[in-house]
Amino acid sequence: TTVSPSYAEEIQTPEFGMGLDGVLRRHAGKLRGILNGLDTEVFDPGKDPYLPAPYTREDPSGKARAKEAFRERTGLRPPVLAYVGRLDYQKGLDLVLKALPRLLEMGFRLYVQGVGDGGLQEAFLRAEEENPEGVRFLPAYDEAMARLAYAGAEAVLVPSRFEPCGLTQLYGLRYGTLPFVRRTGGLADSVDERVGFFCGPPETAIHETIKRAVTLHRDPDRWQTMMVEAMGREHDWSSSAQRYLQLYAE
Repeated sequence: TTVSPSYAEEIQTPEFGMGLDGVLRRHAGKLRGILNGLDTEVFDPGKDPYLPAPYTREDPSGKARAKEAFRERTGLRPPVLAYVGRLDYQKGLDLVLKALPRLLEMGFRLYVQGVGDGGLQEAFLRAEEENPEGVRFLPAYDEAMARLAYAGAEAVLVPSRFEPCGLTQLYGLRYGTLPFVRRTGGLADSVDERVGFFCGPPETAIHETIKRAVTLHRDPDRWQTMMVEAMGREHDWSSSAQRYLQLYAE
């Protein structure tokens, strides 16, 4: 088993198989991809202790409080793209850095939180120094700020080169914060264009995705519709656990 249906297909190719693609193709009948789930009791904007006010799909008014608290903590005016996770080239963060000048020109701000590759960390520190009003970088794991970012940003950024499943986009959906993702692995299986945005690997593709988002963000009703749709998606463990039980039964 692996953690998403699309990744189960991808690892049967030379690009993603890491030398095992032949073996995996030969045993494809035994291979299953079952999408990860979230602990929806822990990740619940309706009762998240890290948020200044609860909110739900039926009553999302408390999300405005989260946006204001996020702005106070980061100093970034909306709209904000947020990345929370490991600093790694696999995550496409070098493409974000290349696209950053255009992102700022188009009116978005960038919040990045995480630890990992030293070169990426230095690059984001420089980006914050050069763009103090447009970039904020927190080189640490901070659960309180992570939850505030999931709730208070306009969108979560997950432009991974490959992603077996990914959880950040699921947190974004759960908290009504639209994901920007690549169409790969679990990102392709958990996001569609009714609740998020797809971008390609080159930085130019990120530009085009942001342009579409800027246009949509100028229509608050459409953005709100996508936000409510995202919060209505089911990503708990119940359906995935049932698939594991079925697989064991087989």
